[in-house]
Amino acid sequence: QILLDKPSSINSWFSYNLNNQNNIGHVNYSGNLNIFFKDKLGKNKFKYITTKVPIISSENTIFISDKNGTIFKIDKNGNLFWKRNIYKKLKKKINKKIYKELFYTYFNQNLYIADNLGFLYSVNSNTGNINWIKNFSDKFNSSIKIANNSIYILSKENKLFSINLNDGSINWIFPTDKAFVSSNNKLPLALSNDENVFFINSLGDLYKVDQVNGGILWSMPTINNLAENKTDFFESSDIVIYENVAFFSNLYEGTYSVDIINGFINWKLNFKSNI
Repeated sequence: QILLDKPSSINSWFSYNLNNQNNIGHVNYSGNLNIFFKDKLGKNKFKYITTKVPIISSENTIFISDKNGTIFKIDKNGNLFWKRNIYKKLKKKINKKIYKELFYTYFNQNLYIADNLGFLYSVNSNTGNINWIKNFSDKFNSSIKIANNSIYILSKENKLFSINLNDGSINWIFPTDKAFVSSNNKLPLALSNDENVFFINSLGDLYKVDQVNGGILWSMPTINNLAENKTDFFESSDIVIYENVAFFSNLYEGTYSVDIINGFINWKLNFKSNI
């Protein structure tokens, strides 16, 4: 028997996996499954790339991107309000020849967008104008989380960044060990209700980090480190936080329930799943 909470109605979907805890919960869908519009946005020069393109929404507007790095704002009928591509003005080589994977979220009338090239920028959601833009030496590889005027995001080099929301300056960086092979799989990242940061790097290590100063609170391995080949192509579900428990599942070891206060394992089951 499975007991579900009362379903909730959601009018806006501001970020990948809905919120900082990645806890979608029991959502009520009151519409129908008919297609209300179908259109082609942007050009896909990288048809061999099969990554998912996130969609977020605010009230009656939708934000979506293509694989060339263009962000579109459309209404529920598919009408275009604006589109923005920062790469066209930066370098033609970047625009034409390099695949861009975007990670973005909506917060206080702005979009915050990161990519796999190391760019992070803020766009006014009403006008499409750029508020600020920064480029870092690290390639970003996680969803974006926002709390306390800060952006939290992970890089392929297994670094956790805390970045000022207003101007893109760095608050702090928490580095962890690098994997021998850099994984293309998105790294799991979540914030608890008390806004501590939880993430799993590409070596399969789970960390709890203080969101104010970037200090480590605890860490634990989630895979057998004696089997080094497991870390070469590590893949994990997102971390889902419910109350004081974190749930996640990785490709090699199974599904975990972990107490986020002390890092103790509540239970571990030998099956792999998206959570």
